[in-house]
Amino acid sequence: MIILSNLHTEQAGEWTRLVCDFEWNGDTPNPFTEKTIWFSMKKENEDFFSTRVYDPFLLVAYYVAMHYGQDLKICGKVSAKLYHNLTNYIQHIFLDFSDKLHPVKLHVEGFDTVEQDGALVGAGFSCGVDSLSTVYDRFVKETIPEYKINALFLFNCGGNGYIDKESTKALYQARYERNKKAADEMGLPLYQIQSNLHAFTGVLGIYKLTYLSNWSCVISVQKKVRRYYIASCLSYEEIISFHNIYHDHDLDEFCGMYLVPLIQTDALELIYDGAQHRRTEKVMNIADWEIAKKHLNVCLKEKDTAENCTTCEKCLRTCFTLDIIGKLDEFADVFDLQMYQKLRFKNICDTLCKCKNAPLSKDNIVFAKERNMKLPPIWFAHVYVFLKRAVNRLIGAENAKRLKAKFQRT
Repeated sequence: MIILSNLHTEQAGEWTRLVCDFEWNGDTPNPFTEKTIWFSMKKENEDFFSTRVYDPFLLVAYYVAMHYGQDLKICGKVSAKLYHNLTNYIQHIFLDFSDKLHPVKLHVEGFDTVEQDGALVGAGFSCGVDSLSTVYDRFVKETIPEYKINALFLFNCGGNGYIDKESTKALYQARYERNKKAADEMGLPLYQIQSNLHAFTGVLGIYKLTYLSNWSCVISVQKKVRRYYIASCLSYEEIISFHNIYHDHDLDEFCGMYLVPLIQTDALELIYDGAQHRRTEKVMNIADWEIAKKHLNVCLKEKDTAENCTTCEKCLRTCFTLDIIGKLDEFADVFDLQMYQKLRFKNICDTLCKCKNAPLSKDNIVFAKERNMKLPPIWFAHVYVFLKRAVNRLIGAENAKRLKAKFQRT
């Protein structure tokens, strides 16, 4: 059995933590080194936390319990709505997502609600395409006051790497400073939430459960946030068509559109936003927005700075979409356009080769054809990619680059 107890707040330098003890009381060795689970915010925002319910700790702890076949005991109260949805519906969605999980029992000491005293309508803010499109729709274009975003959040709970690593700290700080500039230009506050949930999700596969950690961070501030937008990655149609690809790999892309609406408490509503658009449509949505032109940040490359590398798959995919609509030059402040031009043809061929099984690649190719962009035949793309990989394996990538440069000079 896994036991969560001793819910309290404590000070950690300039941060305030919402903490509970984590106890492994099973008949197998404890796979975790952490003895607590915590969320933290800057001390001036400590009133965002409530110690009345264990809601923020439930999702990850419940998934961990299911992975190890251990019942979960909460030495305190939880939201009745979250408990009901978790035990009746979410458990079965988790079982569908991963064959490694087992049904378990959840024991609680009763039900309660958070004493909500805020009216924040929040959204995550990473300056990525999904994030910016949601903010543009629900802040710039939103006409209903109750649904208009008035607060932004940036989490550090695994998506940037293990938070106790110096490289992760540097990357997160760089991303925060970059995103803070964009938030300030919009006149919106940007709140930080950090958590050690990665110490638990990392044992099981940190990437596939990053979203579960993010959603838990949202629940931790339900005292002040009454409505929160979760920015989707895929469209509804793409989730339906490709969700099996993400089985036991990416929880959001497997089932986010019907899982997120179930992650509710009596004080907090989560809205899954953006699935009404394909990724290319999101890029078009923000392509004329000055905030996007100055602050768009999509890079996947591991580094301790926040700029786009323009060489990773995500950077190239975004540049390709902007290229298709003739807007790439307007994003010269955030991408290295010379680098993109060097990699453009290879990227198009790579995208053609992947479009059958990768929804975002398929989206770009369909979009390019809709806009009458001239593309090489798919058979040629496969031959080109095969030969390029063969040459790299035969003589090495660096030698291949030098050989290519020599031919170009002659």
